[in-house]
Amino acid sequence: RGAARGRLEGPARMAARSDFERGRGRAPVRGCPTLLVALLAALLVLLLPRGGCAGAYPPVVLVPGAGGTYLQARWNKTSVPAPWCTRIQREWTDVWLALDSFFVPGGITCWSQNFRLVNWANGTSTNMPGVEVRVGYTGRDKSFGALEPVLCIDPSLCRETGYFAELARALQERAGLAPGETLLAAPYDHRYATDADAGPNADWEVNLTALVERASQSRGGAAQRVVLVSHSLGGLAVLHWLQNRTQAWKDAYLGSWVAISAPFGGSAKVSRIA
Repeated sequence: RGAARGRLEGPARMAARSDFERGRGRAPVRGCPTLLVALLAALLVLLLPRGGCAGAYPPVVLVPGAGGTYLQARWNKTSVPAPWCTRIQREWTDVWLALDSFFVPGGITCWSQNFRLVNWANGTSTNMPGVEVRVGYTGRDKSFGALEPVLCIDPSLCRETGYFAELARALQERAGLAPGETLLAAPYDHRYATDADAGPNADWEVNLTALVERASQSRGGAAQRVVLVSHSLGGLAVLHWLQNRTQAWKDAYLGSWVAISAPFGGSAKVSRIA
């Protein structure tokens, strides 16, 4: 996986990119989303009649869990951990999830240097020197709220890494929700806390507030209360965000919150990748 990946995979990424971003009205991913998300997606849409009328259902905002946001990276490093690793990558390329890096001999050595964080003595964390990481977008819509970063976590292998794609497709087909208007996402760099004072998630809670307000007004006329659907770590992020909103604001803008498998009681210790 070298510097050429970002250039050579352009056509493949365009082909794999969600039809949501091309305005065709459906996601091509019908493969293997995580079992838990697939089951909950079925429960959420089971009672929705197919071909729901536009405006009949409230707007929905999807909040992913740890590992549920597609991330890209580029770098210009002074050193690399192995001679086969690329020192300079000028174009944005996949870093989460970059499945091929896990199966190419020595690939995980290069990948881990680009993905890991440096934890400093003052309690802050940053990327490795010379590395930039961002929420990944390959489509036209690169704004906060676009669905693409949460549909599949490796766009070149959407069938194998589908995440919210099936749920998003069902909500559009059965509930008549429109991507970018009444069906939105709140992705984040899951290596950092969503309430961080600095780093890529520093404005996440502010952006989520604005996104919910925008969704509530998406159909014009009277505001509609929004439904939040979070998964795993996304539930903790939403909980912290809600605790910092006034009751009056929540009453005005939020209708309900579906927290899928949120670890409110704690979780197992996170494994460390050397």
